[in-house]
Amino acid sequence: MIKKYFFILIILIIILIINCQELCDCNLDCDDCDQCTTDLCIQGCCTHIEINCDDGNHCTTDGCSIETGCTHINIECNDGDACTIDGCSKSSGCFYSPISCDDGNACTNDGCLKETGCCTHTNVECCDGNACTVDSCLPSTGECCYSPISCDDINQCTTDTCSNSTGACCNLPISCDDNNQCTTDSCLESTGCCHNEITCDDGNQCTFDSCSPSTGCCHNQITCDDGNQCTTDSCSIETGCCNSPISCDDGNQCTTDSCSPSTGCCHNQISCDDGNQCTADSCSMETGCCHSPISCDDGNACTIDSCSPTTGCCHSPISCDDGNDCTIDSCSPKTGCCHTPLELTEPIQLHYVYQDINDY
Repeated sequence: MIKKYFFILIILIIILIINCQELCDCNLDCDDCDQCTTDLCIQGCCTHIEINCDDGNHCTTDGCSIETGCTHINIECNDGDACTIDGCSKSSGCFYSPISCDDGNACTNDGCLKETGCCTHTNVECCDGNACTVDSCLPSTGECCYSPISCDDINQCTTDTCSNSTGACCNLPISCDDNNQCTTDSCLESTGCCHNEITCDDGNQCTFDSCSPSTGCCHNQITCDDGNQCTTDSCSIETGCCNSPISCDDGNQCTTDSCSPSTGCCHNQISCDDGNQCTADSCSMETGCCHSPISCDDGNACTIDSCSPTTGCCHSPISCDDGNDCTIDSCSPKTGCCHTPLELTEPIQLHYVYQDINDY
């Protein structure tokens, strides 16, 4: 700073020398009665240098009076705002520090009235436009909270809702219809929907009871066919299927009656053969087998007729020998033995002639 003024002084002196209007011998000869100048006599020429009244204080207005010299008037730091604290710094000048209206509540907008300096604390508006919420603000963070109101009527059989426009709760009964014809649908306030299976038992043992979700109970006739041709299949409502054996008796004593599960009754002719060649075997439907003795009479008087069980009829020739050499012994199939006396004129030798009955 001193170097600066010295340099200026040198320049002024040079200028004065060139343009010197007041001649002097000493500094007193140059007094201009102005306290705002420094009067100097330099080389016989008066010089009036304006003094520096800067006090280095930004809080004063620096000036100079001819009579008194430098003046330093304090400046007024008033911004007309009651919400600031007005002050002045020598180094920087006026400053206006806002007063603190912070109430420590993040849910208020803090302000100040310039006219009075009174702090204002306006609540933050937490309104979501939904009547079904309770709107609030967290003082610590200033965050708005929108808590839904409870429309729960503690009834599991209702659907609980709220009207956003009015905030009115609406509790409408729910539908427990499960679209299943095989259940009875009901609702308990404590647990909600209940679906109990219906019973489709019709008390008829001859039906198969079932249930279709789309149509409900179904009673289909059961089949009692046991695949056995030897039974009569029927059904009793009380007891169910009955498979009674059929009777294959054809009333014929000449057959054996039986039954095959696959084909039914079978009637096989019985055998009346008694293994006796001396009987005629037959069968009567009423009485069964009949074994009548056969007749072995061959109508030949020259045979003895008999019967053997193993071979049947036997016809043995009879002997017509009368032990009389004077007769001719013979046999007639119709009349039997014949003894014809011999008529001899001389003795002859008789020979017994045997004639086989088969020659007749």
